[in-house]
Amino acid sequence: MTPPRSIAGRPTPTWRVESLHRARRSLRAGAIYFLLLLATGLLIAPLYSLYLNSAFAPPFAALIAGSAAFAALVAASGFAVRQFRVRRSFGDRFLIGALAATLLLIVELMDGVVVRGWGASATLAKLTTQPYLVFAVILLAVVVAPLLHPVDRRTA
Repeated sequence: MTPPRSIAGRPTPTWRVESLHRARRSLRAGAIYFLLLLATGLLIAPLYSLYLNSAFAPPFAALIAGSAAFAALVAASGFAVRQFRVRRSFGDRFLIGALAATLLLIVELMDGVVVRGWGASATLAKLTTQPYLVFAVILLAVVVAPLLHPVDRRTA
């Protein structure tokens, strides 16, 4: 197989091609990671508000929902890393978490503006209140979870 050629007709260095493939794998894994987190949120939120709040005291309901969300976050991160065979380098794994966290933040901002009818400034102001500190911790966990996933033989 002939190596890929650049615009000038010279062969593209293999390190550049490999770097591009690694970045694509990380971006795909980040998109899947985001979709899994979004689906988990869409499942846990109604369960929390309809069943857990009425069945348990509020701190216990939040603890149960938070534990389920954290377990799903760790499982989704591991699935994305294994499925796309992302190497254990800080940049590759950080890209997965950063993309997912950025997309989650965009969805949260769109929710405030489009669904709730708040302005952009009101949405950003709501993100600084105490209940949203939990959201900030979740975003941090979304970024850190892919970094902590152990090395698999297939990803090394």
